[in-house]
Amino acid sequence: FPSHDRSWKNIDKAITSCLNAKLALDIFGEGPEREKLERISSVSESKICLYPAVSHETALDLLSRYGFFILLSEYEGQSFALLEAMAQGCVAIVSNIPANTDVVEDGVNGHVVSIENQQALNISLMNAISDPVKNRQIRQNSLKHIKISHNFEYIAKQFVELLELD
Repeated sequence: FPSHDRSWKNIDKAITSCLNAKLALDIFGEGPEREKLERISSVSESKICLYPAVSHETALDLLSRYGFFILLSEYEGQSFALLEAMAQGCVAIVSNIPANTDVVEDGVNGHVVSIENQQALNISLMNAISDPVKNRQIRQNSLKHIKISHNFEYIAKQFVELLELD
């Protein structure tokens, strides 16, 4: 589990990496770190925008407009936001924790990065976004992966098989 002295979502690290790369970043949701994140994002000319939480329908519409989805958590269960982002065609950039690497294979259907060192994270983010040809293939692989491995019929079949074992 994450330490209690800082956020386990690492949104501050995502902001810092995007500021370093001069990339725009949109963040949706509310939380206790909002003021801190606003301070961090206000110190640069990069476009870092914080928005309130949105409905599920609006979130899906927004995800379909983005090229990348960043999830740098130190701890996650099954991230439905990650699955939905991938299903909407976003290239996922995720931290190297089991819940993320159970879904994302580095360089195949997304990018897996280490969050231990900010400088290394900055370099990883730049590398992840810098190859549009590779990202086009990653996007295709991601869509295929979600369609095959994370659709309702497949998951229901897995549950039925588990129940039949008892």
